[in-house]
Amino acid sequence: MASVEFLERRPARAKRHPTAEAEASRDAFVALSRCFASHAQMQKALGWSAPTLRAWRTAPPGRPRAEHVERLWQMLTVARAAEEWVHDGHRSRIGAWLVAPNDALEGVAPATVVRCLGTDGVERLLAGIHRIAPRTPVEESDLPTGRELEAELDRLGFPAPVRPAEAIDVDLSDFN
Repeated sequence: MASVEFLERRPARAKRHPTAEAEASRDAFVALSRCFASHAQMQKALGWSAPTLRAWRTAPPGRPRAEHVERLWQMLTVARAAEEWVHDGHRSRIGAWLVAPNDALEGVAPATVVRCLGTDGVERLLAGIHRIAPRTPVEESDLPTGRELEAELDRLGFPAPVRPAEAIDVDLSDFN
């Protein structure tokens, strides 16, 4: 019974208010979550346990663990860089790209690079984002056909080309 009395006498703890870093991290979590089609996909990318992800989704911690905050910001940095390469408005492609094996990374997923190498991994991914970023498949693009382009040029009053443009021979050997 002594333990019950102790609990009854113990003063109530004052509610802790989230730190400014926690609030910023909560906003980053929301922004990153928009890049994923499912919670499982986000959990895989971040390498968090299911209870940790659930806690962040329902009531983000007022004082989050430093390693969670760091991973969250690193993943968001890579996701935002990749977002520039997704032209069809489907942000969920970014989440799928983060967890999928990438040929340019020798079959390693970008999220794995971030989890294993941290800041160095983020820097490496950003340096090569033009080679590894998610692409909009050609069959899903809204590019006009040759006839549609010709009709639009005609409508705008531009004459159709009389002959095809000449091929230009360019040496790109320095840009391997």
